[in-house]
Amino acid sequence: MEIVAEDNGVLSKIIKVKIQPEDYKSLVDSELKQYQKKSRIDGFRPGHVPFGLIKQKYGRALIYDQIQKIVPEKLQKFIDESPFKIIGEPIANKSEGDVMESLTAGTEIELQFVVGIQPEIDLEQSFDEVITRYLIDPSEDMIEEEVKYLTRRLGTHSKPELSEVGDFIYGQFIELDETGKEKETGVTSDSALAIDLIPNPENREQFIGLKNDDEVTFDIFKTIGNESEIARILNIKKEPVSSLSPQFKLKVTTINRLVRAEINQEFYDKIFGPDIVKTEEEFRNEIKAGLIRQYIQYTDEKLNRDLQKYLMKKLNPALPMDFIKRMLVYEYPDEYTAESFEKDADKIERSYQWTMIEKAIKKKYDIHLYQDEFEEIIKQYLGNNAEEQGYTVNDEELTMHTKNFIANKKNKEELYKIQENIMEHKVYEAIRGFIKIEEKSVPVEEFTDIFKQL
Repeated sequence: MEIVAEDNGVLSKIIKVKIQPEDYKSLVDSELKQYQKKSRIDGFRPGHVPFGLIKQKYGRALIYDQIQKIVPEKLQKFIDESPFKIIGEPIANKSEGDVMESLTAGTEIELQFVVGIQPEIDLEQSFDEVITRYLIDPSEDMIEEEVKYLTRRLGTHSKPELSEVGDFIYGQFIELDETGKEKETGVTSDSALAIDLIPNPENREQFIGLKNDDEVTFDIFKTIGNESEIARILNIKKEPVSSLSPQFKLKVTTINRLVRAEINQEFYDKIFGPDIVKTEEEFRNEIKAGLIRQYIQYTDEKLNRDLQKYLMKKLNPALPMDFIKRMLVYEYPDEYTAESFEKDADKIERSYQWTMIEKAIKKKYDIHLYQDEFEEIIKQYLGNNAEEQGYTVNDEELTMHTKNFIANKKNKEELYKIQENIMEHKVYEAIRGFIKIEEKSVPVEEFTDIFKQL
């Protein structure tokens, strides 16, 4: 058997497989003899049908079967040992029917396969452009809001005698009729009202200075305004809100006041751990760093997009698009037609270009994902999920859960996505090693505008 590759235009080759009779004759003859023993044809005793007749009837099909068995392995070996790397899989130049028609025992048989060739990616060249990594620069207002949030979160609750702005008033909300009396079929709900959430300051006044057992009548639409909030307070669906009587009465049962935590060493230790932060300046710096971390996902997403855009423009690998078109239409007929390919050709080309660049980077920087590394990442992933759901799992249980999770076929798609994300992260880490990056802090409003441009 002889296999040769010939150029077939830009980044494409035709691989010719020339099969000699001696490559298949003994195998075919052996099969034909087995057929001869088993065949039953009118006019001949079982097992005594002339060999020539058996060959005439089954020879061509058996030659084809043998070719199907011996060619793929030889073809793959040839490709693996060739200096070029292919895209996808070889595509036969002839259909099965055409091959069958051309088969004649005792003659040379030539099969042809078209392959697309991966472009050479030059990662040894210089990459001089500097890519900006945008970070947010938290404003003093953002830091102050976070301080308020933390003092509220670690604050305590008291039950004052009289209500003030910032308090929650708990009680019974009762719908009234047009005469000011309790409506017989009206809405009644035990709920709470946050005075701060009343939009108009003038409407807040009647809720200030209240004590337990006091009653106050108010217009619920003017006071609350938002129909969704009204529905929440009254524990009803939003749709019937518009048909309510505007007049409601609130019978006060409890007043709840949040007393903010005092900013001191105990406060710092609760948030950051013992003695990590000791001064207000350190506290505010930690908050600033935390706010930056909240946006880091967007920071890295923007950076990765810019790195990809730069490399695509700098390297701009050529592709055998005619072959890719033929391959996709042939292998995925439900997804691609010649017309749909042309419509999405630019998008498909960019996708394949980036795939080629990624392959080159993985090869150069020896990027792999080893099984023990993958299991450890899955273990951390499952541990974080358990922690978020309030579960405590010891290391032995988590290890067992990890093995079961990986072995479960139902998690195949999720595991594949995790694996893809890990490899993508490794690729971009490698890219950051050979492309210059400078960090730039910008106000959150400017950062938001930059991110919108993705």
